[in-house]
Amino acid sequence: MEFSPQSDIFSGLSEQKVGIKISTGGETINVAQASIQFDPQQLQVAGIVMSNSFCGEQFVIEKTIDNKNGKIVIVCGKPGGFLADTATVAELLIQPLRTGEALLTFDS
Repeated sequence: MEFSPQSDIFSGLSEQKVGIKISTGGETINVAQASIQFDPQQLQVAGIVMSNSFCGEQFVIEKTIDNKNGKIVIVCGKPGGFLADTATVAELLIQPLRTGEALLTFDS
């Protein structure tokens, strides 16, 4: 998994969209999970958008934002599986809280 864009410069403190992309590695997948950490003093997540996701909207198992502890969890699936070079799992609506560097990192 990776973020798209992988890095960016946000102008001002306006809301930005960051995609979560997955590579299937040539294998059919039917479930994806992303656990993401961030500094809650630096930014907050205003929403998780699934409209461009490879997952079926009715198969979103978990979509949790914990702005207090800086954690996001997304689990979703697609009946019958999915096979492509890359696909969007979800998009995050990020709201910077102050100027400076902010990092999103995947849990292991």
